[in-house]
Amino acid sequence: MARWSVFPEDAEPPKAALKLAEQVEQDGGAVLTIYREPVGDHWQIFCLLPSDKVDATPYQRDPSPTHVKRLLECVKKVDRFVDPIVVMSPEPGRYWTPNGNHRRIVLEKLKAKMVPAIVVVEAEVAYQILALNKWMKEYAAANHHTYLDYFSAMVDDKGFFKDELSNDGLHPNVQGYAVMNPLAETAIASSLKRRK
Repeated sequence: MARWSVFPEDAEPPKAALKLAEQVEQDGGAVLTIYREPVGDHWQIFCLLPSDKVDATPYQRDPSPTHVKRLLECVKKVDRFVDPIVVMSPEPGRYWTPNGNHRRIVLEKLKAKMVPAIVVVEAEVAYQILALNKWMKEYAAANHHTYLDYFSAMVDDKGFFKDELSNDGLHPNVQGYAVMNPLAETAIASSLKRRK
């Protein structure tokens, strides 16, 4: 079994963290340490991941070209990348970032082969990080706007795309759009009715 730096040194990481660390290395990554984060004592993995295995989580807003451009300029100016992204792994060979897509794109533009990342062991945490969706839903309700929730209709109990609705786990396929279409029509009709 591979050995990694562990912090605290006298602690034993849970089996799920060790299994995920092994997966990272099988996927071509390099585990730097397995550690307990300082707020909730949850186990996480700090590592380098192959850039071609990292993508944004589904249902994330489109990246801002302006943000990417400015971030790219900053990274070039300091000539180093100092801000690891947070990722989770829905399956071996795939890592999703709920909050680091702009940084991931910058590394892609710089042709970096590896992405510094913090792997959260519990995959469902990635969706908690996307709490903006919850805020938008509450804001829409409070301000009498229409909120369209594709997410709930298209994911399984773990928060991942249902297999039949996506070919790659990130984008809807024909069946996925068939689920989305009536939801969109209902939301549009609701908005138009509200305007009258």
